[in-house]
Amino acid sequence: MGDNNLNSDIFVYTILVNGASRCRRLDIARDVFSYLSAKGLQPDVRTYNAMINGFCREGLMSEAKDLFLVMEERGCLPNSVTFNVLLQGFLKSQLHDEVEKLLLQMKERGFSHDATA
Repeated sequence: MGDNNLNSDIFVYTILVNGASRCRRLDIARDVFSYLSAKGLQPDVRTYNAMINGFCREGLMSEAKDLFLVMEERGCLPNSVTFNVLLQGFLKSQLHDEVEKLLLQMKERGFSHDATA
């Protein structure tokens, strides 16, 4: 039962981070994301993706890339959504060197970009 509650909590916080990001309220999204560790919860890949997507939406690619690196340092492996969100953000921001680096990293890890990127 305890683990189930933790999973439910992460799910709810991910929804909050995603909703705040979509409403362009990164201040709220950041606060919610930071609050996770205060509650003793670890973000999962969906939570990281929601926050990274919020940064990318606002053109904050440095923050998006930094969070991507933190995500991996904390043992949360990126998935295809993570890579494609970053790729779209780099393309939108015309960061061509970062696009090339990310495409190489994706290939090395067995991921491919999707049609939206």
